[in-house]
Amino acid sequence: MQKLTDFTIKSFERTAHKGATQKRRANLLAKLTEQFDVLAAAKRGEKLLKTKTVWTTNSDGERVQTQRSRAVRAWFFEQDGGWYVQCRYGAKALRLNDKGNALFVTKLENVEQALAALRSAVSNGEMDDAIAEALKGRVSAGIPRKPAKT
Repeated sequence: MQKLTDFTIKSFERTAHKGATQKRRANLLAKLTEQFDVLAAAKRGEKLLKTKTVWTTNSDGERVQTQRSRAVRAWFFEQDGGWYVQCRYGAKALRLNDKGNALFVTKLENVEQALAALRSAVSNGEMDDAIAEALKGRVSAGIPRKPAKT
């Protein structure tokens, strides 16, 4: 057995977990990164499919794991001779300022720049108030953030 003197001993205190604001910001950044994949698929004329493993009961009554795929919904759409790009948190489109909730670009190629601008705004903390506002209606209505497991 080695002696403790063979090791380097340091004083260390573990830092606290991220706060709610940082968690929400990280969640939104992950979803924005996913939107870049959705955009790449849209440019190829495809839809991005996300696969997850779920437990189901088969015809024999046994619990088995199966794969389920679903299309990832794009936050951008074509209308009025251009493309609207929204930043969404859950099912709600976030307000970007007092004027609206979407960026407008003329070409599909410019959607990437709009998504990059949104990602920059989220990482700089400029969207924190909009995220809080989107969650406010949910909390005041008494809707739980995650469904209770039974």
